Amino acid sequence: MIKIRVPAVLFALLMAVVWGTHQTVVQSQTRPNIVVIMADDLDVGTFGAALSGGLLPNIKSHLIDVGRTFSDSFVTTTQAAATRATFLTGQYPHNHGVRGSFPPLGGVTAFNANATVATWLKTAGYITGYVGRYMFGYGSSTAPTSIPPGWTFWAATTDPSTYSTSNYQFNVLGRLVPSSAFATLTGAPVHQTDATTILAGAYLQQTTGSQPFFLSINPYLPNYEVPTVNECPTAPESYWGGNIWGVTLRPAPRHHNSVFGDLQNFGLPRSPSFNEDDISDKPSWIRNNPLLTAEDTDCLQRAYWRRLESLRGLDDLVGYVVSRLQASGKLANTVIMLTSDNGFMNGEHRMTQKGSAHEAAVRVPLVIRLPWSLTPGVISRLVTNVDLAPTIAQLAGATPTLTIDGRSLVPLFDNPDATWRQMFLIEHYEHVVIDGFSFPPPFGALRVSGPVPKMFVRYAASSSEGELYDLGPDPFELENRFADPVRQSEVAAFDHWLGAMATCSGMLCRLLEQVFAIQ
Repeated sequence: MIKIRVPAVLFALLMAVVWGTHQTVVQSQTRPNIVVIMADDLDVGTFGAALSGGLLPNIKSHLIDVGRTFSDSFVTTTQAAATRATFLTGQYPHNHGVRGSFPPLGGVTAFNANATVATWLKTAGYITGYVGRYMFGYGSSTAPTSIPPGWTFWAATTDPSTYSTSNYQFNVLGRLVPSSAFATLTGAPVHQTDATTILAGAYLQQTTGSQPFFLSINPYLPNYEVPTVNECPTAPESYWGGNIWGVTLRPAPRHHNSVFGDLQNFGLPRSPSFNEDDISDKPSWIRNNPLLTAEDTDCLQRAYWRRLESLRGLDDLVGYVVSRLQASGKLANTVIMLTSDNGFMNGEHRMTQKGSAHEAAVRVPLVIRLPWSLTPGVISRLVTNVDLAPTIAQLAGATPTLTIDGRSLVPLFDNPDATWRQMFLIEHYEHVVIDGFSFPPPFGALRVSGPVPKMFVRYAASSSEGELYDLGPDPFELENRFADPVRQSEVAAFDHWLGAMATCSGMLCRLLEQVFAIQ
């Protein structure tokens, strides 16, 4: 575990502002503290490889070995601002209004922050804290010193500095703190992940009273940097700065080259869908993307190593947070959740980044440590990021002030076989083409559980294109059954359910998810 010393000067600067005007609210000590750690673009494959390879000892010992692991955890969109808005509200994108990363569809300016998990918990008497990345456009499309409602402590990175591990800037309760300030206070440059860790620790060190607290920690990893860092030795291109497959981010110096070059233990996973040879059954936007070349694959391998190295910083963060909770005596009453805002494609179906409804893009890790029940377990139910806000609200005894689409996970903690959803909606509204590489056009999708799990996708711009996979016999999504003549009545039924889900709200969403059936 990294040893991070938080300078007294930094504490004095931050805490005098935070706690000097703080009003104590007496609350029951039985309500748990809640810490949510959300990675950025972390897919379950990379997370699993890092775990099995011994790169995440703190996450394993403090979370996996004593917590509930949700094996079928998903997001309802892979656009970063939209998925973060879903986490904060418990609503699908069509209800919270953030439908992508860029205005006018999305970004921070499309988000109404007046009713979120922060405002609910603050009203319920919690000290609320936010550290790290917020939403796309925060600090560039909004005032860099602005603070959304509900947060007692606020230390968010401001765009565009969010996407740099070395030249970043935090808004700490209305004061802009650049990376140079961290370097001055510590005597050496500080990686953004470590700065996020320091600020989270500074917050936790002050939560010494009986008032419960909620802390959302959002490190920017293992996403890629802008301006881009690229491991490929090719000539720069207009946006990516080299071959698209090599874009990555710099890990903390202590982790640099700790994995890089290790083909034996950390070779790039190559499932049957990797660089899929026959995509004649796929929609046109996938068919437009060429096969990966040997150089592409080499670049992707290099970027994969850097992603793994960056996760060691996430593990350090978890270890440091747990150590602070132990030191303050708070760990015994603190729920810790670890997840990601979305998944990531590492060459599946000739794709990189995210955006599609394929499993690698929408599956995310979710581990929850319950201090009152430290027996590890795996819960194999269809859960999504829509469920996190209602779960946090129920744990805190807080009352949501908007219509919630998700459902609390609390019933599954003791009874994994409780009545639950059969499907959920995935939404995508933006179409991006960069340097000739095509990302998905707008679509709606349904991910279905059951004896034969399925994925159904309908593209908005075409009445003839879609995807339908039987994920039981075809877990790698190699055989698209959407155009199969014998499946057309099923496609029509899926279209019906998709139309209902696309406009659902609150209890209707939950009801449709639960009674879903295709004959």
